[in-house]
Formats: sequence, structure tokens, C-alpha cells
Amino acid sequence: MGAGDIITTKNLKKQMYKMLEIQPLHLDHEGLHIPVLDFQLSQQFSPSYKKEEVYGRMDPILTYSNTKRSVRIGFVCQAHHYIDGTGGVVDNVSLINLLTQMLYPSYENVGKDKKMALLKAPPFFKLKYGQYLGSYEQDGSPGGGLTGVITGFSHNIGKPARNYAYGEASSGRHLVLPREIKCGFSFDVVHDKEVGWRKKGGKYYFSHDGYGSNFPYNTGQKTTPPTPEKPKEGLSPGQKDAAGDKKPAATPKGAGTPAKTAATPAKPVKKTESKVGPHAQAMSAAQTRQLRVQGYDFDVIGTQEEGLIGGKWGYQTTTNT
Repeated sequence: MGAGDIITTKNLKKQMYKMLEIQPLHLDHEGLHIPVLDFQLSQQFSPSYKKEEVYGRMDPILTYSNTKRSVRIGFVCQAHHYIDGTGGVVDNVSLINLLTQMLYPSYENVGKDKKMALLKAPPFFKLKYGQYLGSYEQDGSPGGGLTGVITGFSHNIGKPARNYAYGEASSGRHLVLPREIKCGFSFDVVHDKEVGWRKKGGKYYFSHDGYGSNFPYNTGQKTTPPTPEKPKEGLSPGQKDAAGDKKPAATPKGAGTPAKTAATPAKPVKKTESKVGPHAQAMSAAQTRQLRVQGYDFDVIGTQEEGLIGGKWGYQTTTNT
């Protein structure tokens, strides 16, 4: 049986349960539709930050990297010769066999005699299970499968002496095969649409050009953000809101330069100076430069008024002129 072959199932339970759809992207294959029992799904979303410890700061500097999404799936495949026939038992095992085989990459025949193998594509997949797992659209339509890689695939048949059914081989003889196979695997998601928040029409929308509100589960709701109105020519958006459709008022005749008023005495202007303290002076030039690049001056002296000076933490000296 080749990867491109389609298994015509004889499992009579197939129409009774939700199908777990698994499509391999590294093969020319329509994908597997596996009737599953006791389907279990758990998802984890992990924001990742780079932590950097610096001198004099109690908390590390946190730099955001990404948010990873991982899925854990468990299910059971069953077939018995009394209910599904011997062909259904064979089909049940063949589906698990084929799914296991799809975890290996595809190769291309190269060389003069086409006997050498060149890696063509690693195993990537799309998964879909009802409204619980998939790449859904922002208008609520089902969309396609969720893209990613399968890791840690396992299956368990327990005690063979208690877990068996009869299948029929191509030769016509009967084989003892597992009646129930428990499977589980992890799935690392590769986001195929933009995820994150953007502001449109004065409101924030999640994945406005991708999933919309149908992430990670499909609610069937349409959440298309409004299209911002185009401003009038010659006016900024703020001027448009203030002016509306009215024409600017004409200047009355006789209006000239406003009358001069008495000069108002200037108020004292505060000047802020910052000086690098003895600890920073004792550091090497490279260390000081590194701290400044990171945006921190930890040892600035003055009147002990602690605050944020030019984006850098320290003390400031205030004088009046």
C-alpha cells in the first residue's frame, strides 16, 4: 500500500464519531480521516521572554520573543470482527500504520541510475477536528487544518492476550490483530495567519486579517473590523472631525493684527542636570557603554530626587534660573 492510496474503510462505526483529519504536507496525499473514540485535546500557549540580568537592578530586563502554541492529542481506535467485520479490523490497524509511516520524510530519486536518495521534504501536517482544532476564518467558516509538526507520537495496545480481534489477510487466512489502539502525540503549531492585536476604527481587534475571534476554537461568529473612513482632501482626520462639512468662517473686515499686550515676566525655567556617580566612573568604558545602550544609568548623583531622566533611571539635580 502506497502513501497515495486511499483506504476504503469497512469500519461500520466510522459514521458515528467525529473524524480526526490529518493531511501530510510533504506527500501527495488526500489525508487520513480517522474515526476516534475518547478524543482528548489540551492546548498550551507560552509567551517567551529573554531575561537579562544587569548590575544594580532587582528585576531582569525582559525582552519579548514570541508566543508558542502546542497541542496534545489523545484518542482510541477500535474495531471488532463481530461488529465491523474482519475488514474493519484490518482497516483500523492500517490507518495507524499509515499515520506512523507519515512521520518520516519524503525523498527524491537522484543520480544517474536514480538509486540515490535526496531529502525532499520533512514531515509537516495539517490537523482538523470539528470546531475544536483547525485554522478557522474570521467570518466563522470552517477553514482548513492547523499547520505544524507532530512530535512524540505513541500508541499502546496494552495486553495482546486481552486485546485482540480477527482480521482477514490478502491470502484469505485470518490474523489476530489488536482490537483497540490507544494513540497520543504532541503537535507544535506553525501559525499560518497573523496573530496579535491591531487598532481599527478606535477599537482593538485580534488577528483582523486572519482568525478574528475564532481562535483557538471556532464560534462561527463574524468579526470583521470596520474599514476606516478616508479623510477629506486637504484636511487631516482631526481637522475633518472639527470642521465637518462646514466652510471655514470668513475673517471680518477691519480685523488686523491683534493688539499688543503688556509683556508678562518669564517664569523661572527649571534645568535638569545629571551626573555620573563614582560607581559608574569606576566601571570600564565598555561596561558603562553597555549599560547606557540598555537604557540604564544606575549611579547618578544629585538632590536624591529619584526619577526617570531621559529614559534612564537615576537621580536628578534641579536648579532655578
